[in-house]
Amino acid sequence: MIYKLLGNRTYLGQLRHKDQWYPAEHPALITPAQWEDMHAILATNARVRGSHTRSSTPFLLKGIVFGHDGRALTPWHSTKKATGKRYRYYLPMRDIKEHAGASGLPRLPAAELESAVLDQLRGIVRSPDLLGNVLPLAIALDPTLDEAKVTVAMTRLDAI
Repeated sequence: MIYKLLGNRTYLGQLRHKDQWYPAEHPALITPAQWEDMHAILATNARVRGSHTRSSTPFLLKGIVFGHDGRALTPWHSTKKATGKRYRYYLPMRDIKEHAGASGLPRLPAAELESAVLDQLRGIVRSPDLLGNVLPLAIALDPTLDEAKVTVAMTRLDAI
């Protein structure tokens, strides 16, 4: 419906009769330059237009976190008008597609969810069992490595 609305030439002060558009008596709401600019934007791919917005808001777990029903959690943010502060969330796709609360999951604050995942990842990467499995593979890839270098690299996850 939005694309139909944005394609309505009545905003240019024109009326249609059959397949022809004619100047109307009502004044134009937008200029022809604004019309052309808007249609140039709409002519670009929606994914390309959206990538600028998506790339300006960092979400660490984008595309890799799912709800209990197997559906993806999608990044979402809102900005408080008065202060400009941005609040980041992960929302269940079911809530977006159907209605709020359809999934039974709350909005998950991005900072808390990302922090919990990083804490779990730190624990896994720093475990001695993983070091025993990774060490031979790392040495096979780079013979200059030794156990000390690999251990230090795995404990410095925060720097990465």
